[in-house]
Amino acid sequence: MVCFTAETSSNGVVERDFVLGEIPGVLWSPASGFDRALVLMGHGGGQHKKTPALRARAHDAVTRWGFTVVALDAPGHGDRPRSAADEQARADLRQAMAAGQAERVASISARYGAAVAERAVPEWQATLDALQKLPEIGPDAPIGYGGGVSLGTAIGIPLTAIEPRITAAIFGG
Repeated sequence: MVCFTAETSSNGVVERDFVLGEIPGVLWSPASGFDRALVLMGHGGGQHKKTPALRARAHDAVTRWGFTVVALDAPGHGDRPRSAADEQARADLRQAMAAGQAERVASISARYGAAVAERAVPEWQATLDALQKLPEIGPDAPIGYGGGVSLGTAIGIPLTAIEPRITAAIFGG
């Protein structure tokens, strides 16, 4: 069950923070009410569910198209605790970047993204289950996914591949 923890409203957008078990998320919706699609938005690696860029994309989707948008902190990101594996991957990435080892950076990033996606995909599915129980969303809302270039895409591709409720997706932008 989604537990809303805070709510603010400005410029026609209602922003509600929530938790679902241990998963922190945010739901942006039109102040006039939900009447269109639900868009799941993934964030980039090392980022938070409310980065300025993601928040701006969410506000645009809400005000321009009337969509409701949800974002979650990926495991080990934002308000989520980091595991020892998360910390090691971050340290390895910093070390490879400092050494100018582009191939090693790409390898570590891909491996870490896949590991985070393994944990995140079931969380997105559980969140979708819970959100569809809300009367303002319901089980019949069209669902799309929009992910950023790195981690948002690493999570979004396997999620959209196995989740039949997602009928549209944009990756990398």
